[in-house]
Amino acid sequence: MRRLVLIVATLSWPSAARAAQPIDERATIQAERQWHAGIDFGYALGSFTVGGLNGFAGGLHLAYGVSDAFNLRLHADMSAFDLPEATGAFLYYAGFGAEYLIDVLEWVPYVGLVTGPVYIAVQNGDDAWDVGIEPIIGLGYRLSPQFTVGAEARFRQLLLRRNESVPSAEIFALARFEYTWTW
Repeated sequence: MRRLVLIVATLSWPSAARAAQPIDERATIQAERQWHAGIDFGYALGSFTVGGLNGFAGGLHLAYGVSDAFNLRLHADMSAFDLPEATGAFLYYAGFGAEYLIDVLEWVPYVGLVTGPVYIAVQNGDDAWDVGIEPIIGLGYRLSPQFTVGAEARFRQLLLRRNESVPSAEIFALARFEYTWTW
């Protein structure tokens, strides 16, 4: 009987040692080196001199996990508005910044700050360059280790505003889809 107990204890030792480790130790290590690529689209509100104008926005983003809690983020987007003078305004943006996230659960809240150039194209008007800064807040839900869906809100303040036909700020409410992988 003593031999049987000794054999069972010896065979179960590796299993007991694995049970004492974190549930997914490899995922914890890889969270620091994860890439995130995604698409977002939704509503945009532009603050023009004629008032607030409704529009739409869409874009792409790429992020890299430099630590468990911080990602570096690069994104490019476009927003479109119809102006009252039967013209349209298109804003193209490329931003770079950082995000702070809490990714220990299936729900992943995050905040960030991004800045970059904005190209404003107004039909029948002057095109202009500006600089935008935008705080970001969002919430994602992990469908699987590779796929996340969520919602994001951004407020973009244009800093230079060289002419009257460009907005001073934009507000975005976006749905987003993201694919995550480890390199």
